[in-house]
Amino acid sequence: MTIIKTDATVEININTAAKLAKVNSAAFQTFAAETWYKLYRDWVPNDTGTLYESVRVSPYQIEHFAPYANAVYNRNRNYRKDKAPMASARWDQAAAPSQKPKLIMSLQKYIDAGRLGL
Repeated sequence: MTIIKTDATVEININTAAKLAKVNSAAFQTFAAETWYKLYRDWVPNDTGTLYESVRVSPYQIEHFAPYANAVYNRNRNYRKDKAPMASARWDQAAAPSQKPKLIMSLQKYIDAGRLGL
């Protein structure tokens, strides 16, 4: 067996700005926000359903627009557990340890499916 060692130069030209623009596209970022909401919504307090259902999702943003959303988000209370067993203040942060890996996996599947055209 003969081993041949060579000094080879490989040139790779990747338009990183174009690739990054696709990752930062409204479509991908909206998908990410929608997926994150679906993953953390079991932590959203759900008494009457208003807070749970009053949501707007857009690129980079999930807005709970019920008039009392901010107060509920920022104050720990004795939340009803019959409709939302994991209900918590700062629901997105409470869900993160168990749900963030699922979000990452969903985003990777989106990319692997070629939906970004990378």
